Amino acid sequence: MNDDELKARLAKLRVPPCDDAAHSTALNRALGALGRCEEKPTRWTWRDWLWPSPLAWGALAAVWALVLARESPSPARVESFAAVPSQSRHPFFAYADYQELLRQFQQPPGTR
Repeated sequence: MNDDELKARLAKLRVPPCDDAAHSTALNRALGALGRCEEKPTRWTWRDWLWPSPLAWGALAAVWALVLARESPSPARVESFAAVPSQSRHPFFAYADYQELLRQFQQPPGTR
């Protein structure tokens, strides 16, 4: 195949240019469609805070409500807590117990 035959075959593949009126009409329609697609600013709503899943947030709130309701002190629990001596409830005594256990475990094995 020589160059002239190749040029002739390739010329058949070219798309003829469109007329100016059709070109401008298509361009105006495309620009009009872009103008309609622009986002308008929306008002902020509380639903935006719950966007990922309002159901999941509601379920989480329900679980917390159950936990807090279950942990509310009942009169029996308050009385049993009051019966424990105040020294064992104090956080400094718990720290002292921790320090004593730490000293015991840091001693060499033969001196315990």
